[in-house]
Amino acid sequence: MIVWRRSLLAAVSSALVLCAAARATPETQVVGEFNQTLLSLLEDGGDFQTRCARIEPALKDAFDLEFMSSKVLGREWKDLTPEQKAQWLDCFTRFTASNYAGRFVGETGPSFETLGTEDGTHGTRVVRTKLIDPGKEDVELTYRLRETPEGWKVIDCYLNGTVSEVALRRSEFGSVLRRDGFDSLLTAVNSKSRALATGTAQ
Repeated sequence: MIVWRRSLLAAVSSALVLCAAARATPETQVVGEFNQTLLSLLEDGGDFQTRCARIEPALKDAFDLEFMSSKVLGREWKDLTPEQKAQWLDCFTRFTASNYAGRFVGETGPSFETLGTEDGTHGTRVVRTKLIDPGKEDVELTYRLRETPEGWKVIDCYLNGTVSEVALRRSEFGSVLRRDGFDSLLTAVNSKSRALATGTAQ
């Protein structure tokens, strides 16, 4: 009887996995895989540098970082030289990895739930998810994706459905570029990355 029950449970579990896979879409798969990386950071991410090393490849796979880095700088992006654009992309990628590594650490028993998907503007898709953390308030993470030659990629992330990461960074970083110039922008953002590494970020 015990063996039969175990076999039944295994069959039911397999059926549920197959059903979930059948319902998955390319954009939800991208988000799901990225969220799994975030869970691994929460549960056993190691020290800060280890977490950065683990999250950066996942960011490059799931996010259109070049598109996001250009939108963060707004109209000033087109005035940069190819070398400056490459420098900024590297700087922005390092900061984004540091930001995730600094925020997702040291939790027990968290999980992600996909709340739904919907069409966004300009051919984008929106995937709404929720981070469920026992003993803490749930956090909604909403991803906007667009289809690229490499597949669906995240182009923005919204905290609790309203706070746009791109808009937040545009306000913060774009003003530095306009006021103080490109070199000062790199210095300021690299300083923020270092502050995240040492736990002194504001």
